Amino acid sequence: MKSIVLVILSLLVSFNLKADEITKNLEEMFKASEHYTGEFLELTKPSKAAIVEGNLNIAIKPYLSVLETKLGREKMGDFALYQIFLIYTDPSNSKRDTKQAKKYLDRLVNEYPDSENSKKAQELHEKYNS
Repeated sequence: MKSIVLVILSLLVSFNLKADEITKNLEEMFKASEHYTGEFLELTKPSKAAIVEGNLNIAIKPYLSVLETKLGREKMGDFALYQIFLIYTDPSNSKRDTKQAKKYLDRLVNEYPDSENSKKAQELHEKYNS
C-alpha cells in the first residue's frame, strides 16, 4: 500500500497540482479504476484508471520517475518496472504494446533477477506474449 501511495503522490506532484486539485484527481482516478475489467489485479489504481481511460503516459510517468533516482531504484525499482510491464501487457489495454512490455520485462529480469516481481513478470509474459 505504501508503494501505491508514493506512486500516486509522485504522479500528482509531478503535475504541480494544489492540494484540492490533488484530492479531486485522486477521487477521479479511484472512480475510473473501478471500471477496470482486466484480470491483472496487481495493477495499482492509477494504472487501472489509465488503462480504462486510454492514457498510458499518466500511468507510466511516476514509475519512470522512480527509476530515475538511485534511491527509487533501490527501494521500488522492481515494483515500478513490474507495473510498467503489466500496463503494456494487459490484454484489456486497448494500447497494449508487446514490444514495450518485453523491453521492461528484460530490464526487470536483468536488474532484479531474484525479485518476486521478476518471476511473476516472466510467467505472465509467457502466458500473454508467446
